[in-house]
Amino acid sequence: MLAGGVAHDLNNTLGSIIGYPEILLMDLPLESPFRDPLEKIQKTGMKAARIANDMLALTRRGIVTTEVFNLNAIITDYFKSLEFDRLITYHREVRLDIRTDEKPLTSGAHFST
Repeated sequence: MLAGGVAHDLNNTLGSIIGYPEILLMDLPLESPFRDPLEKIQKTGMKAARIANDMLALTRRGIVTTEVFNLNAIITDYFKSLEFDRLITYHREVRLDIRTDEKPLTSGAHFST
């Protein structure tokens, strides 16, 4: 019950973190230097919302789902995230060469929730 309550409250807060950047982006010119940070805030909020939804799913128990996901997209999105930006800020000496195949690299996973 506690996890469900926390996830519900977190989702309410995340609504603003996801929604306000979306409102600002509607009127922001494409060349604005604020566009990239706002999009990153929005994506991070959506990621947190998925985690909160996973917490809610755990409280329901017994639901099994299968999901196919594109590993290239996951890797590419991570390197565009605020978490990665922060990591690079602390480890400036690290250099990465990221090469993903144009063909989607997919994998299936089974989740028991």
